[in-house]
Amino acid sequence: LKIMDLATKGEQPFANLIREQFVNQVPTKPLDDRHPNEGRKALLFSDGRQKAARLARDLPREVERDSFREALILAIAELKKVKPESTLDEALYAAFVSVCSRYHLHFFDGKDQASLIEDCQRFRRDYDSDLDIALEENWRPQPGVRYRQALLRQISDPYYSLVAACAAVVEPRKSKTRLLERRLGSLFAPEMLAEITAEWIREMLDNNAFDPGLSLNSRELEFPFFEAVRAEDGLKTFFEGVRVRTGVDSADIKSLREALYDVFSTAALGSDDSGRLLVPDGLILNIAIDETWQQCGLCGNVQLRPYLGTCANCGRKSLEARPPDHPYMTARKGFFREPLRAVLHGQRPIHLTAEEHTAQLSHRDAGVVYATTEEFELRFQDVPLGPKKPPVDILSCTTTMEVGIDIGSL
Repeated sequence: LKIMDLATKGEQPFANLIREQFVNQVPTKPLDDRHPNEGRKALLFSDGRQKAARLARDLPREVERDSFREALILAIAELKKVKPESTLDEALYAAFVSVCSRYHLHFFDGKDQASLIEDCQRFRRDYDSDLDIALEENWRPQPGVRYRQALLRQISDPYYSLVAACAAVVEPRKSKTRLLERRLGSLFAPEMLAEITAEWIREMLDNNAFDPGLSLNSRELEFPFFEAVRAEDGLKTFFEGVRVRTGVDSADIKSLREALYDVFSTAALGSDDSGRLLVPDGLILNIAIDETWQQCGLCGNVQLRPYLGTCANCGRKSLEARPPDHPYMTARKGFFREPLRAVLHGQRPIHLTAEEHTAQLSHRDAGVVYATTEEFELRFQDVPLGPKKPPVDILSCTTTMEVGIDIGSL
C-alpha cells in the first residue's frame, strides 16, 4: 500500500477541468461544420515540449471517454427508432455516424478520424441524413479500430462503461436465443436458459472477449491483461456454478457450453490467437438508465435482474431494489449517469480536438504550403483547409517566447 494525499493531480482530472471550462464558455459562432463547438476555444501552456505534446494527445482521449459514451447512448436511442433491436454490429455504427453528423462530432485522430468524417459526409450526401433510409438501403459502414476499441470499453470496462454506470445492458438477440433453444431442446426451461445466457455473456464481456474484427494487439492496447477464452475449457468456474445451481448433469452442461460458444461466438478473423469472441450481430445494447436495478446486500454487486433467483456474484438471495432515485444510484453512479440523461433529453454532446503547438513543428518542408504549426493556427481560427482537417478547439503550447505565437491574432 502507498500513502497518498488527496490533491487532484494527473491527466484525467485536468481533462475534466478543461472540458468544464470549455463547455461553460459563451458560444460566439453558429453551430455548423466550420464551428462544431460554436466558436469555443482554449489555449494551454506547458513548461516543456514533452508536456505540451502529451497534453495534445491525451486530453482529447480523456474527454473522448465521456463524450463517446454520450454519443453511443444517443446512437442506441436513434437505432431503436428504426429497428426493433439495437444490435452491436454495423447498424449501431451507422447510428453513431448519424449522431456525429448531426452534432458535428470529430472523434478519434489520424486515419480513424478521417474515416469517420468521410462516413459522415457520405451519410449526409447519399442518404440525406436519414438513418431509416440508410439502413433500408443496406448501408453498412465499416467501423475503424478506434471505434471498435471504444465500443469494447463501453460494454466491458468494470469502471467507466455504460454497463458499469447502470445505464445500459448487453443482452442476446432474440433470433440467436431461439436458435439456442432449438439446439438444446428441452434440456433447460426457456426462462432459465435466458438467465444463464445473459450471465454467460456478462462473463465473456468481463474477459473482454468481444468483436472478432478487433486484432489482438489493438485489444491488448485497451486491456493489457486480456486472456483468451477457449471453447473447450473457458469459464470453468461459471459452468460449474451452473451445474451446482441447476442440478443438471455434466453431459447437459457440456451441451450447453458447446451451444453457447457455437451460437454467440467465433474465432478472431485474422491469425491472432484470441480464443472465442462474441459476435456483434448476436448481441443488443439496451438503455436501462431508468430501470430499477438490483444490489446484493452482502457483496454489493449490482445487476439488472436476478440470476437464477440469486446474486450473480456470490449466489446469495439477498438482492435489494435500487430505483433510479435511490441514494446509492445517485451517489455512486450519478457522476456518469446524469450527463447521459442530459443528452437523452436534448443536451448536445461535445467533443474536443487538440493539437500540439511547439517550436519543433514550425519547420516547413520544400513544396509544403504551411508548416505544421501554421496549419494548426489556421484550423484553430476555423479556417477551412479541407474536409478531412476539422477545426482545432485547443492548442497545447510551450512557452510564448519559444513558440513566437501571436495570441492576439488568434
